[in-house]
Amino acid sequence: MNIEFTVFNEEDDYKSINQRKWVIDKDIHYGVLGEFFFHISSNKDFPMYLQDYSIINPICFKFCDKNYTRCIYLFLDQKWLKNELKLPIDEVALVAPYLCKEWSKDKHIISNKFHLLWEQLSLSTSNILFFRAFIYDLIYRVIDEIENSINVCQENAYYRKEKRKIEQVVERVIQNVHLPIPKLEQFAQEVGMSVSKFKVLFKKIYGQSPYQYLLEHKLVYARKMYQTGEYTLSQIALKIGYSHISGFTKIYKKRFNER
Repeated sequence: MNIEFTVFNEEDDYKSINQRKWVIDKDIHYGVLGEFFFHISSNKDFPMYLQDYSIINPICFKFCDKNYTRCIYLFLDQKWLKNELKLPIDEVALVAPYLCKEWSKDKHIISNKFHLLWEQLSLSTSNILFFRAFIYDLIYRVIDEIENSINVCQENAYYRKEKRKIEQVVERVIQNVHLPIPKLEQFAQEVGMSVSKFKVLFKKIYGQSPYQYLLEHKLVYARKMYQTGEYTLSQIALKIGYSHISGFTKIYKKRFNER
């Protein structure tokens, strides 16, 4: 199956569309005229009434079989998508090409339904009603997958932003190895998060709690210093922000299996 996506933004782009006659189902509207319409081509077995119709700045999904002998053009009004469904057009345009590739796969439900449509139409006692049901379902699935993809992209963008905040704080703490490990409340306040959210995101990024992760960095740093033979563990403890020398010594020896 072949699926293509186009955004019509300029008048010259959609003028040719409006000058043609399109297949219209007047019932497919949700309170606002001109939200979407469809055109079916290369199918002599399924004629429908045609009439003039205009739509401004649509986005278009073209669903075709592999030989381009049967095609369905689904047009969605940008104003409707933006104002009624609250979908940002630039993000729709971003995810649509990827979705078209997914929908084109033989095992995808949209591809399967498209291939079955023509066979089922020949068996249907009411082609108009059957095709209307197909279009409703197609529109629902297209909109639903667009919304889900945009939400995933937004969540990923939000996660990357929050992740970077935490990484920057961690980098600073590691560089200032002479200072004590900050408390969770300090971390959370610095990145503008609640303590619980900070703990969850930190664990997701580093696989450990903040204390465990930063302690490991301090211990590895201490190990390198100790192996030079220039410092005692007591001296090292003070240099990496520990005031309780005995506590640090105990942790160090346990980490590196030393008595």
